[in-house]
Amino acid sequence: MSIEAVGAIEAPNPTANPVIPEAITEPIAKASHQAYERFAGKFEWYLEQWEDVVHEAKAVRAQKYSLEGISVADVLSGLGGAKVASSLPGRAQKNPGPLDAAPGFC
Repeated sequence: MSIEAVGAIEAPNPTANPVIPEAITEPIAKASHQAYERFAGKFEWYLEQWEDVVHEAKAVRAQKYSLEGISVADVLSGLGGAKVASSLPGRAQKNPGPLDAAPGFC
């Protein structure tokens, strides 16, 4: 079979359909930009939520561990009921309680 029998293959005409790079890249750039905006919006919302949680936790912690209303007299009056033993002035140690002999030592 000869080439003439099959038919000649014509090269495409470059002036008939010019390739415009913007026409190819514009849909990709637009989709990427939309995905970025969606991600940025969700991320911003997420950070705002965490910021609110942190502020609430700090407020609760400050309220819970506030030393307002506690005086030295209150602390000293409560030491008598504390389960600590002091062998040196100004030094408190945990009171271990009665020592039980291990079965087998007696």
